[in-house]
Amino acid sequence: ILFAGMVLYFLYNVYFKKSAGNIIQGEVNLNTSPPAVTTVIQPASMNSTYALWVFVNNWSDGTKNIFKASDKTNTYFSLDLDDTDPLLSFSVKTGTASTDVDITTITEAFPLQKWVHVVIVIGSKVIDFYLDGTLVKSTEATGNINPNITTIQLGSGFDCFVRNFKREVDNSLRAPDSVRKEYMAGNGASMMAGSKTGAQIEITKDKKVQSTIKII
Repeated sequence: ILFAGMVLYFLYNVYFKKSAGNIIQGEVNLNTSPPAVTTVIQPASMNSTYALWVFVNNWSDGTKNIFKASDKTNTYFSLDLDDTDPLLSFSVKTGTASTDVDITTITEAFPLQKWVHVVIVIGSKVIDFYLDGTLVKSTEATGNINPNITTIQLGSGFDCFVRNFKREVDNSLRAPDSVRKEYMAGNGASMMAGSKTGAQIEITKDKKVQSTIKII
């Protein structure tokens, strides 16, 4: 188990400097404690995209963070479910004070036991939110957005699965038809989470897959 954990930690941190971004190809159980991605591709512009499939198996009261993106000092992006209600929200830190945080409700009715494709497209100030290929909300940040993320941490401690987590950085924003196409392609899983074990790290360079390694 220790060896498997060391291998997983190493693979989460493998990257190419010219890569299109960070990808975790496979299924991660948030009942465990996934290692952090600490080698994060830095964007050439303000634009970035976070895309992932989320499956909440059972609901329980308490903190439900799905992922956080941070630098050494602050958490700048955080995707969360409410403590008591099926409310999905996204938090963005826009300044130096502790109160400089914008919180956007993406949906107040996040479904249980269903794979949901969540895409967050971040521009210089405008953030677009997609659920299952459809734009559900756009919002404008009240301050500057910091794109220089150094750590991505998936959540832990609640009955949720994340599949095909992807962070992309590019000069151009993700287009709606691209998001829709990705949703229509599916996530490669069965209707239920947990039916396949293991995850696969996909290494990309110049937007082309160089290698894939499956984690058992």
